[in-house]
Amino acid sequence: MLASGSSASRSPDGSLVPAPSEGGGQQQQPGFQVHEDNVTLQGGKRVIVHSRVVPLKPGSLHLHGLAWLLNGTAHGQAAFHIPRPISRKPGSSSKVLLDADRPAPGGMSFRVLPPMPRLEVSVTGLPAAVLAGEVVCCSMRLKNSGAMTLQHLSMAAAGTAGIFLGGGPAAGSGNGSDGIGSDGIGVAVYMLPNVRLGVGQELTLPVWFRFAALG
Repeated sequence: MLASGSSASRSPDGSLVPAPSEGGGQQQQPGFQVHEDNVTLQGGKRVIVHSRVVPLKPGSLHLHGLAWLLNGTAHGQAAFHIPRPISRKPGSSSKVLLDADRPAPGGMSFRVLPPMPRLEVSVTGLPAAVLAGEVVCCSMRLKNSGAMTLQHLSMAAAGTAGIFLGGGPAAGSGNGSDGIGSDGIGVAVYMLPNVRLGVGQELTLPVWFRFAALG
């Protein structure tokens, strides 16, 4: 895969090299990672190769084409030629058509946005059957599986869910603040402990459930 980003440049032979730092010393790393694939082709056979490029930081990512090496000796490369979309008639509901005779120059370009938060939540210790009105203590595990630090976490639950955090339903401090959800149903918002969850870090909290009705 031939790719370039905001921090990469192209050498005379067409390959990509990291751009030098302003001080002329240590070179900066490119803002993307290209995965190489090894493929064995038999005579007359066809194979589909799924190329992967992983952006490592926000900016612009340009995919120019593919480069390959045959039998360790023969180099080759081919530029991407993406067909241009054909203008549809006003009011037409047909799918977008592509004109293969008029490819767009420059391959493919992408705008890479900053990483998005990603939080995994799992609850353990919840029994398969409980009595109406019974209070059960479970463990809620939060894991930061994204690429950025998380903080100021909160949790919202339906007002009738009977959920309490902290020391349990008798402590009082575990009750959340009341609010109204987008569907008009009352919700309770709980502020989780003021901690910073780094990438890959986990946090386990006790959660109390009160099952008020049959169901």
